Amino acid sequence: MVAEILIGPIKRIFLNLVRDAREQILLTSPFIKTNIADMIVENKAADINVSFLTAYKLTNFYRNSSDVEALKRLLESQVEIKNYSRLHAKTYIFDCEKAIVTSGDLTQGGLETNYECGVLIHEQSLIKELRSSFLKVFKDTEKVHLLQKKLFL
Repeated sequence: MVAEILIGPIKRIFLNLVRDAREQILLTSPFIKTNIADMIVENKAADINVSFLTAYKLTNFYRNSSDVEALKRLLESQVEIKNYSRLHAKTYIFDCEKAIVTSGDLTQGGLETNYECGVLIHEQSLIKELRSSFLKVFKDTEKVHLLQKKLFL
C-alpha cells in the first residue's frame, strides 16, 4: 500500500506514529497548541531527534491559534524549532517509514475535532522526497530562522 486517505480525527494515528518513531520526527505546522506539544513530548522516545517548522507570527498568538507555551515546552525538550513566516503546509514525517500530509494543524481542532483530510504515506520513495523538501527549507538560512529559549525568558 502506497498511501491511505485520512478523514476526520487523526490523533490516534498521529500519536502512534510519534510513539513508534525511533530516529527522527519532522513536523511542519503553522499552528501548535500546548496540549499537542505536551502529547508529543510525553510520547516520543527520549533520544529521538525532533525538528519543527512553524510560522511564528504575533497574530497567531494574539488570535489564540498557537500557544507560546507550546513552543517553550518543545524547546525545553530539545526540539529544534525554526520559523518560516510563509508556512502553510502541514506535514508530519516519522523516520523514513511513514508520513502524513494533511489539512490539520497541530491543534485539538486539527487532530481531533475539525473535518480534516489528508493522506498517510507508506511509500518510502515519496517519504524520502517529502523529507528532502522539508530539510531543504529547514536549512535555508535566508528563509527560516531558529527559535531560541532566550526569546521566552
